[in-house]
Amino acid sequence: METLTTNGIRISVEHQYQPVQSEPQRNYFLHVYDIRIENRNPFPVQLLRRHWIITEDSGVRNQVKGDGVIGVQPIIQSGGVHAYSSYCVLTTEIGQMIGTYTISPQFSLMRIFLGVLDGKERLFDIKTICIPSEIPMFSNHPMTRDNNWDGIMAIG
Repeated sequence: METLTTNGIRISVEHQYQPVQSEPQRNYFLHVYDIRIENRNPFPVQLLRRHWIITEDSGVRNQVKGDGVIGVQPIIQSGGVHAYSSYCVLTTEIGQMIGTYTISPQFSLMRIFLGVLDGKERLFDIKTICIPSEIPMFSNHPMTRDNNWDGIMAIG
């Protein structure tokens, strides 16, 4: 499991290639990932948006943007956790996912503390872990070992 903490939010990611559901002869490689978002702040936060960039070994890049995760914009209490599972289909054996979550503090006093001035809320982005979508037999491929994909890249 890979873990990264940014602005009091701890993101942990576990990834697994799914060989039984994949069809390599059709360039269909299924990867499942579990994400755990832990709020280590002394106040509740709400996950508003996500932004993923998925890069395949072929150089093809796709973006996934949207409200919340898997249909919800969870409020995560201080010390609380929101966990979910999702998947990604690649057309190559190797790929990477990086991105951010946009988080909003939930109490007005904390909003002032974190940068709400003159009624303009300043949201903060939380870096996600780089998810190396690789098939185990390709784990030494240069793309999966590139220092530019060190798991703490921010998007945006």
